[in-house]
Amino acid sequence: MERKSNLYSVYEDITMEDIPIAQDAFGDQYIYRNGSIYRLNLESGELENLNATLTQFLENIEMNGIEYLSLQQIFELRELGVKLGLCEMMNVYPPFILSCEGKRSYKPIPSQEQIAFLKDFYNQIKNVKDGTVITIELK
Repeated sequence: MERKSNLYSVYEDITMEDIPIAQDAFGDQYIYRNGSIYRLNLESGELENLNATLTQFLENIEMNGIEYLSLQQIFELRELGVKLGLCEMMNVYPPFILSCEGKRSYKPIPSQEQIAFLKDFYNQIKNVKDGTVITIELK
């Protein structure tokens, strides 16, 4: 797996001027660009403008961080005994972007591994058209 350290070297919608300011428990990144905060989905490469300044972003987290950062699943998993440790993120199989007939599995892994996995996954699917059937090989 090739490791590229910068988001802009992997994701077409990210530039060298963008500033990553936060990340969630699944690896998605929050980007500061021209006074606004964006959410970068590392699976799909989709960049969503949250229409919030940095101050508003922090206020939204303070008011209802669980919903604003989509952390409900982390608390559901905690009830099942799946917990994140320090410097860990939740790896999801199959990734959220793929349809899933059964249940997804969740496993805490080191943050660097999760981000590297998501970047590699994105590189492999970024040119695949919606609805295409793909096969995932686990190594």
